[in-house]
This record gives sequence, C-alpha cells and structure tokens, in this order.
Amino acid sequence: MKQIIIASLVLLLSATFTIAQSIPSSVTAQIQRDAQSKYPDDYEMQEYKIKEQTQAYINVHSYSAPSLPKDIFAQIKRDAVSKYPRDYEMQEYKIKEQVKAYKVVKSYATVYVPQEVLNRIKSSAVAKYPTDYEMQEYKIDEQAKAYRRIHGSSPASSAGRSSIVSEVKPSTLQPVSGTIPADILKKVKARHTAEFPDNFSMQKIMVDADIKAYKEIQSYSDAQVPKEILQRIIQKHAREFPYNYAMQKIMVDADIKAYKELH
Repeated sequence: MKQIIIASLVLLLSATFTIAQSIPSSVTAQIQRDAQSKYPDDYEMQEYKIKEQTQAYINVHSYSAPSLPKDIFAQIKRDAVSKYPRDYEMQEYKIKEQVKAYKVVKSYATVYVPQEVLNRIKSSAVAKYPTDYEMQEYKIDEQAKAYRRIHGSSPASSAGRSSIVSEVKPSTLQPVSGTIPADILKKVKARHTAEFPDNFSMQKIMVDADIKAYKEIQSYSDAQVPKEILQRIIQKHAREFPYNYAMQKIMVDADIKAYKELH
C-alpha cells in the first residue's frame, strides 16, 4: 500500500513538472502569488486555483479555431488577454464564448424576418459592437424577436434562400395586437417604424405603450366628470395627436385632473 501511494505521488509530481516546463517561470510565480493572495490560509483552494489557472494558461496558448479568419481569432485572444490579464480561466472562457458567438452571428438566419431587414439588423449590431461577438449575437437575436412580435409569426418570403434555420423560438413570443382594431394598429406601427427605423426593440416598446393607452382611453371613465365633458376632452386630444395614444392618454389625464381641481 505504501509503495502505491509513493508511486502515485511520483506520477503527480512528474505531471506537474511537465506542465510547469511549458509555462514561463514568471507566469507560474504570478499564478502562485495570486492564489496565495486570494486564499491566504486555505491551501486546498490555493492548490486548486494553481492547477486550474495553470491548465487554463496551457489551454489558451494551445487553443485554435481553424474555421475563423486568423485576424479575427487573434483579435478575440488579444481582447480576452487585455480584459483578464492575470486570469487564465476567464481568458479561456471568453475566447471560447466569442468564437462560438462569431459562428452564430455569421450563420444567423430566420424565416420570420426578411433578409434585407436581417442584413440591416446585423450591420447595426456589428457597427455598435465591432469586436464583441457575444453582444452582436444578443442584439441580433433581440431585434429579430422584436420584429416578429411586431409583424406577426408568419414566415417572410423565402425566395432564393436555402438552409434557413430560425433562431427565434415561437414559445418566447407574445402577440402585439391585443384588442386594438387592425386599421388603427397598422397606423400605430407605421408611425413608430418611421420614428425608429430598424430599431425593432424600440418599435415594440412604443407600439405596446400605444396599445395600452388606446385600451385605457376606450374604457376611460370618471364619476366626477360629466360624460359629455370627458368625450370632448378625449376627442380634442385625438385630433391633436392622431394615432399617438400614449400622448393622448397623458393629455386626457392632465385635463381631467385640471377639470376636477376647478370644479
């Protein structure tokens, strides 16, 4: 039994020495110092962190992504090292996540968004986050989902497309129309499309706000205000702010409050 334990220790020390040989001594010393500083009286955690950081350092320097352009992969590694200069586990994690996100962005497609619209969504995400592929993926996905919530769940024209895979899951989408008449909803959507072109998340927020306000205006009542007065107030602001139900509701609320203070 004693011989087995000694043999195991020899193998462990040999493996550790082999790993250490492939790492600059300055890096090894820095890993040890960081572990000791973070866990000054916890030697198990020191040992664990030294092993994990050492292995992560090796992984970072041996990791490759042949399917990515060399300059893109080099930039991903530089960004990870720059952001986490002494944390090799985080470097490894960020590199792998960015590589994965880059591939998703390049292949992202959905039958629910017209290709020209999707191209603009992608271009906007790339312009905003030129070297952050995780954020590009997130923004593209959110904008595509918002577009579908606004424009419905029917597939867009797919003429000329092939191997289209939807990244927008139907179970995560909620209808935008509610009980608002179709002709009014169309005008509301058109107003916000013109106001926020290609920003489908903002379009969705504004359309939802108008739908909510429209429903509240339709059912508006106040026992302290005569019905004919209330109707005149509502009609006045409908003429003043056509198809802008959120603003109509704000103004109606203000006029009702003023009427009650006067009377």
